[in-house]
Amino acid sequence: MKVLAIINAKGGVGKTTVSTHLAVAAERLGLVTAILDLDPQPSSTLWADHREATSPAVVAAQAARLPVFIKQARQQEADLIIFDTPPKAEGTATEAAAHADAILIPLQPKPLDLDALPQTIQLARASGKPFFVVLTNVPIQGQEKADTMAALTKAGIEVAPMVLHSRKAFYSHMQLGQTAEDFDPDGKAAGEIRTLMLWVAERINLLTSIQTDSRKTA
Repeated sequence: MKVLAIINAKGGVGKTTVSTHLAVAAERLGLVTAILDLDPQPSSTLWADHREATSPAVVAAQAARLPVFIKQARQQEADLIIFDTPPKAEGTATEAAAHADAILIPLQPKPLDLDALPQTIQLARASGKPFFVVLTNVPIQGQEKADTMAALTKAGIEVAPMVLHSRKAFYSHMQLGQTAEDFDPDGKAAGEIRTLMLWVAERINLLTSIQTDSRKTA
């Protein structure tokens, strides 16, 4: 089992969107997946309340009880646990990072988001865990993607080679408990999140031969 913490000290960067979309994509790859929702404003939990499908499992959790939840997940033979963390909660994020195998940092390519990033990078580096940034809500056209990737790479920060563009499909059905892959599996948004999930799975040594075959035919 692997544990992935979705962390960014800034709010509104897409942590819940990334968490829920990755979880659904992981399930579609045959990985038993659960989200531990650590945010006092439990967006992932509310998303699951509206969801007709019973997977992925979403549990409202507290940072102090993470060892208990992780133990239970192992006993239930989960493959992947995703932590959906709150903004501006350094203690919770630090605890989540400590229990994670890797950290994924969603980041919008906007000046204020970039200005706020050092706090999260400092936390990630202090954890000693592998971490990487994924760009979210990226404009379809423009230099934002290339410029932001170049700046992060120059700073020695690993960036996922794929991005999540600003697409309506990422949020239009969230109130129904659905992701882009649920209602538009052949769409561009679903393709982006699926590619990201495969990349993350490879980075955290979660790929099986079945997922490898899926990646080759994606």
